[in-house]
Amino acid sequence: WFIFYMLLVPAFAIVWVAWLLIVRHENKMKAELAQANKLVEMGKQTVIAIARTVDAKDQRTADHSKRVAIYSAQIAKEYGMDEKQCQDIEWAAQMHDIGKIGIPDAILNKPARLTDDEYAIMKSHTTRGAEILKDFTLLSNVIEGAEFHHERYDGRGYPDGLRGDAIPETARIIAVADAYDAMSSRRSYRDPLSEDVIRNEIAVGMGTQFDPKYAGLMLRIIDSGEVN
Repeated sequence: WFIFYMLLVPAFAIVWVAWLLIVRHENKMKAELAQANKLVEMGKQTVIAIARTVDAKDQRTADHSKRVAIYSAQIAKEYGMDEKQCQDIEWAAQMHDIGKIGIPDAILNKPARLTDDEYAIMKSHTTRGAEILKDFTLLSNVIEGAEFHHERYDGRGYPDGLRGDAIPETARIIAVADAYDAMSSRRSYRDPLSEDVIRNEIAVGMGTQFDPKYAGLMLRIIDSGEVN
């Protein structure tokens, strides 16, 4: 019994210390996870604030970024992407026009047709957005969405004239959602287009302006009545 006692006490001490270390480690991991989640949430709130600032700057497109984000997530879901991928695309779409914060108000809100020089400045919002987001690492694909959402599937877009699958997938999805919102929203020079006209424009643009895969999904969403 003495030998048993002498063995049991150290064993119990080792088990107790090990348990204490495990509990402390778990508590530390929980605290670190909570802190990481808090940082991500703060980052997302910052994204929303910036997106709203950009939308407020452009008087013609209130809540544009929010709607494009919703449509982009719908397209991604329709394509079969998982929840995280859909969320990533939704947050990337929230920031797709962030570069407009550097465009002069006189150009951004000009009611008349832009001159060639003004249009060149307006187009620079894509590269400006990529520059602003170059160090933003909380979410994936945000730079691609901002820089390439005006590329065309046929290679006639900007800023780099990318063609087909060379355009990042996130940007190809946002391009369709962005066009839909532009056509369905009121502008200073026109009322929102009818659903039939919008549907036809997207169909005509399949394979030229838009990736036909994602444009087709947008049409399916329109026909299902899930987007208004």
